[in-house]
Amino acid sequence: MALKQPQGDQTEGSREVVTPDQIEEPEPVADIPIPSIPQEKADEVPIEEMDPVERRTRIIIDVVNAGGALETVIPKYREYIDEELLEVLFKRIQTTAQFEEKSAVEGLVAVWRRLRSELERKNATPAMKLLDKLLKIVNVPPEFEESTEHERLEEATDTMMDAFIGPQAQAVDIFAIAKDLAEGGEPPEELMEGPVSRKAFVAEVEELLEDAKKSTVDAQKRLQSIKKQLRENLEQARQETALRRELEALRMKIDSREAVMDHVRNLLRVAKSLSHIPT
Repeated sequence: MALKQPQGDQTEGSREVVTPDQIEEPEPVADIPIPSIPQEKADEVPIEEMDPVERRTRIIIDVVNAGGALETVIPKYREYIDEELLEVLFKRIQTTAQFEEKSAVEGLVAVWRRLRSELERKNATPAMKLLDKLLKIVNVPPEFEESTEHERLEEATDTMMDAFIGPQAQAVDIFAIAKDLAEGGEPPEELMEGPVSRKAFVAEVEELLEDAKKSTVDAQKRLQSIKKQLRENLEQARQETALRRELEALRMKIDSREAVMDHVRNLLRVAKSLSHIPT
């Protein structure tokens, strides 16, 4: 069941109804006050024993109330994150937006976006999963940098080569893995993944860059349209303020996208340079 996003301006009386796509670059979940949902006695029932409706309700209660611990809660429910769960959460956002100010919805939207991202990662091709892993290495906010850009690119190159060659080339401590499995642990993630085709990686990243280029062109056109409207001064004060907010959000979105795409282009260049690796 696909999550349908409302199109155009949505209003409920005189109050704006917010959709996830209308809120640009929300703050980190831990920094946003999220309307809590009362806990239920169903917490005592194992998640796997619940029917789908109860399970989705339980998951939404837990992730919404997780706050700064969201990243530790998500892995518990990763296998149950699907389109239906996102739709239920989206409906809750719509309901909240009808009775609360926009700021009260932003926390829920941040959670929705994080779950959407998790679902996309789960359903991604091996090449896109690898790209996601590589971007986490190279695309580090300045305030969290602990290494140089060159060092991060070298680390990404090593990760890329391991992925293209496959887990059989990696050193493995058989006895440590056996001990972990005997104690109920999970096998290392890298052993669960097969090699990624370099040729497929290059092709999918090139396609991604082409799509991103088209999106950027569309955003630039919208940017110029807003600038023109503001110059002509044909809007009322309230509408002009909204246009200026959209203008600034578009500028930030374009700058952010271009920064990420620069990293993607560098990774693509490295992948192409590894042509000696069998694909």
